[in-house]
Amino acid sequence: MAAGGRPVSGGRIPPIDPATAPPEIQEILARQTEQWGAPLVPTLTLAHCPPLVRGSAGLSIALEKSGQLPAELRDLVCLRVAQIIGCPF
Repeated sequence: MAAGGRPVSGGRIPPIDPATAPPEIQEILARQTEQWGAPLVPTLTLAHCPPLVRGSAGLSIALEKSGQLPAELRDLVCLRVAQIIGCPF
């Protein structure tokens, strides 16, 4: 359950099973597992369309490498946004 008692993956599009993901997506899922302990549900949902996952990952990497926010603040921003939208993080 997410914040507010909402189900973790109660969206209209179910997340994929990570074991069925294409190899290029499995690499992204492995990085998320290393960083967060498990693949993120939004990524598993986007994985129905691999170009969306690649685009999302590219945006995330660009934000990380931009240097616009210190790493500690960037993580707090991610956590707060997840909290606001009810995404388990």
